[in-house]
Amino acid sequence: MNLLANLSILKCDLSEVQIQPLRQLIPEAELPGGFMTTLPASDDAMTQSLDLVDSAGLRRWNGSGPKQSGEYLLTYTRQYEADDLLACPYLEITPAGAGHVDGDSPRTNSPDVVFFETPSTDIALVGMGRCYIVSAKVRKALLSGGFSDLIWRQAKLRPSGIPPDERRSDYQKKINPPKRGPWWELRSELVLPPLAPSMPLFHTDHTPFTGDFSKGCWRRDGLYTHAELRYRAADLEAFGPFDLAHTYEMFEALPREYDRPLVASQRFYQYCLKHKIETSWQPVRVEE
Repeated sequence: MNLLANLSILKCDLSEVQIQPLRQLIPEAELPGGFMTTLPASDDAMTQSLDLVDSAGLRRWNGSGPKQSGEYLLTYTRQYEADDLLACPYLEITPAGAGHVDGDSPRTNSPDVVFFETPSTDIALVGMGRCYIVSAKVRKALLSGGFSDLIWRQAKLRPSGIPPDERRSDYQKKINPPKRGPWWELRSELVLPPLAPSMPLFHTDHTPFTGDFSKGCWRRDGLYTHAELRYRAADLEAFGPFDLAHTYEMFEALPREYDRPLVASQRFYQYCLKHKIETSWQPVRVEE
């Protein structure tokens, strides 16, 4: 695993005299509103940048509560290698970058999954929540894999910003090419036990999570950009074997049933690799 450091400082928190050495150190990191760079955590330029902001009297935001004036943002991103993922019994499906598309997750008054643009990856997340859609290729492959407890429902493409008279068949073919569409919502009938007590969870107001999802539910893992899910081994053993299941926790500010991440078994992960299914994965930690 490799570790990247992400440093962000607002210009209003630095004087021109303090900005100058940062500008000389990493000139490409200067932006109109501040200073932002991502480098390997062990890179000398990152170490020197952190020394400069510390000597300027700025405080590092501790990740708890809103960021205050005079604080700089430092986070870390884990970059997993193949061996890291193969060593984990379970993994979270985490589509990233192009794997996020605009759209609407199901709601009480709108039960369909609607997306406004065709994803460029085989598995994508719709909107701000955790509603997964997959390409026709993925559905065909998974249906042949002998996986149980999977739920399928066709998702609907509704091009955004296109006048109705321009939504012609030739446009539909262009935006939803046959090699990927039609698209399907992917869910599981299974819901895992609650996360391990060691997993830090918080409400939207940054207070510790009490179990009331109406106040929002967010996970945190120190200064890491993605908090790895954690489970107790005894809880998973009591739950029994599975290939794909949702977390018990619903995440985001106003979470709904569809805001539960999907956790996959190592068997499911290796099957996806074998069939060249494009998506991203994060390890799930199992604690004794």
